[in-house]
Amino acid sequence: DAIAERAEVAVGLIYKYFPDKTEVLAAVVAQLLARDLAAIREAGSIAGGIRAWAQRVAANHRLMSAIGTVPAYRAGIRAELAKMIRSAGGESPTILAAVAYGAVLEAAGSIRPRDEVTLTTALLKAMGIRSRVTA
Repeated sequence: DAIAERAEVAVGLIYKYFPDKTEVLAAVVAQLLARDLAAIREAGSIAGGIRAWAQRVAANHRLMSAIGTVPAYRAGIRAELAKMIRSAGGESPTILAAVAYGAVLEAAGSIRPRDEVTLTTALLKAMGIRSRVTA
């Protein structure tokens, strides 16, 4: 009901396109995942990718804390981070992607403007990846 209210449409219209609340949530998760993957890829490097995603998470930390627990979203972001870590020469990219994912979500509520640079720098250093993070 809250989605229909915010979209300023009748509840029945929502259920015309989505059979139940689970399908509505799946569509929201798919849209957020596509948006966040595009931002990570557009950044072009692991440093830029982590920073771009950290900015998105910090800007919407309440929503992202909830969405971040959805397995499909988590798997999509972690796979993209692992691919970028692998291309940057990082060892154990799957493990490092999981660490980066958890660190960003854990810090989301306390990231202030520009803190994503500090967070990204610390993560890359811990991963043993040399990359310049710019503000």
